[in-house]
Amino acid sequence: MTNNKLKPNQNLLRNLLSLYQNKDYTNAENLALSISKKHPNHKYAWKILAGVFEQTNRILDSIKANQKALEIDPDDHEIYFCLGNNFHKYGKFDDAEHNYKKAINLKPNYLHALNSLALILKQMHRLEESKSCYKRIISLKPDFAKAYNNLSVILIELGDLDEAIVNLKKAIGLKPDYPQAFFNLGLALRNSGLKEKATDEFKNAIALKPDYKIAYNFLGANLLDLGKNEEALESFQEVINLDPFYAAGYNNLGNTFLRMRSIESAIQNYKKAIDLKPDYAEAYNNWGRALMLNFDFHKAFELMEWRLQLEEKHFIPLNTSKPRWDGFTKHRVFLWKEQGIGDHIMFSSMISELHASVEKVIVECDPRLLPLFQRSFSDEIQFITDRSEISENDYDSHLPIGSLPFHFRKELDDFKKSSQGWLQADPEKVQSIKEKILQSNPKKIIGVSWKTLSLLSSARLRNIDLESLLKPFKELDIKFINLQYGDVSEEITNLKVNHGIDVLEIPDLDVFNDIDGLAATIAACDLVISIDNLTVHLAGSLGVDTRILLPKVADARWGATAQNSYWYDNVTLYRQEVLGDWSHPLKHLVNDLHLSLACLLLLEMSNCQYRGSCNCDEFINRPSSKKC
Repeated sequence: MTNNKLKPNQNLLRNLLSLYQNKDYTNAENLALSISKKHPNHKYAWKILAGVFEQTNRILDSIKANQKALEIDPDDHEIYFCLGNNFHKYGKFDDAEHNYKKAINLKPNYLHALNSLALILKQMHRLEESKSCYKRIISLKPDFAKAYNNLSVILIELGDLDEAIVNLKKAIGLKPDYPQAFFNLGLALRNSGLKEKATDEFKNAIALKPDYKIAYNFLGANLLDLGKNEEALESFQEVINLDPFYAAGYNNLGNTFLRMRSIESAIQNYKKAIDLKPDYAEAYNNWGRALMLNFDFHKAFELMEWRLQLEEKHFIPLNTSKPRWDGFTKHRVFLWKEQGIGDHIMFSSMISELHASVEKVIVECDPRLLPLFQRSFSDEIQFITDRSEISENDYDSHLPIGSLPFHFRKELDDFKKSSQGWLQADPEKVQSIKEKILQSNPKKIIGVSWKTLSLLSSARLRNIDLESLLKPFKELDIKFINLQYGDVSEEITNLKVNHGIDVLEIPDLDVFNDIDGLAATIAACDLVISIDNLTVHLAGSLGVDTRILLPKVADARWGATAQNSYWYDNVTLYRQEVLGDWSHPLKHLVNDLHLSLACLLLLEMSNCQYRGSCNCDEFINRPSSKKC
């Protein structure tokens, strides 16, 4: 009998295991090599050797050692699991998945392999399969807190927030000292819009893990969304204390200072973030927004070109070999769409200027804007709704529409080129809608819009409920018209029942999809009242008298304190003085409308004593702060 057929001494194997468990990898490797040389057909030394190679980041050697052990025993589920881990670390996810599944086939209740398979399926973005895997783990081990937590991470990504919250509470019930579960519960609640409750859970996570940087970061973001700027500042500062080289922490500090309108402090922190991460697109873009508040448009729009490099893009990048338009060359330019439809309308104010600067312009637009744009701009401009309608042969250079300000809005005076309005509603539709609204009852028509469905984190701060918006106007003899997209019929009915205020809905008008119909409805109004949403941009571009209610900290495009918009001459701004309190801007708006309607009455009286001595048409469209 040869040595190859003898089993290694058990004390020797125990010594080998002890060396490995004590992380004495050098001696463990030497002993494993010695044993495998004497006993090449004994798998144990090969398995330990594979483990040593993995722990010392020699993954290819680990794979070879595991494969040698597998040749000796092709039914060892542990070897398949270890091979799966090897391939996972090596970045070969398909091979890792294959080996994890082989391990599970040999041992169906193999929790470690199931957990690793679920993890790799998540990394491969096969979320439904990963979810099923975690549910299988839970069925095998109902008291496995980590499985409930990991399942909830998948559910959050899938948007199944209610189910995620249920599972996270189970995880915490099983393991009350589980900071990651509290953190994920905070995420699920935050994504559900329950931000006050989310704040509590982020704080619970930090209480269990005081150095939990990401929990501080999300706590700060959550507090910022709630308008608790001072508390957010403290939270982000703690992030920096924990990690002075964390670029995102400085960016978030900058955002907080910007909310507090400490513009110079905001810019200083954006610069610190960029010093740490020179390609930090978000910090550059935020720095640009800060400069907009100082009317430094030339530098602001230059910095905001970094938006095109943001990780989370609000557009489909153009795949082309053609160069960007340089701002000077007079040839054919393809202007492609980006961002939301409201931004698209706002940036369209410069399409005519681009057309005047080049040989030809092709504009990609949202299909909902096509009839409005075709009516409003030169017939020489080609509008398309699908990029496949053209080829690279049709243009010489390209430009995203959000980059038009970089070329055409360098100074405040540049906005005057279009700020009086540039779009034209269908006149026949406008007349038809007016007739439907008035029906021989010559009241003034006010269009109203009161919320946004934007997914931006602070968007909810812009919203106001319909009752709060219109109750102050109850005594005015006017007709209200619904300009709000979404299903708002219940709100309109409740307003009528509870307060006797009618808001007319135009029959068959799909406010969300029929933008041309919405434009005609807006143009039929004497005045529009809205929060910061699509309605404002559409009304402003049509030249309709528009009053916008803004939260205490509004988007940078509206400036810091101005009462007028430089984008739209006819848009007047009414700002909150206290976060969440609309009483102040509503009071001023009501006073302005009383004055406007009183002057309208004078204008319509044939014996108006002021006729000829003042321009009443101009007067009534001014807010009270601007009246003589």
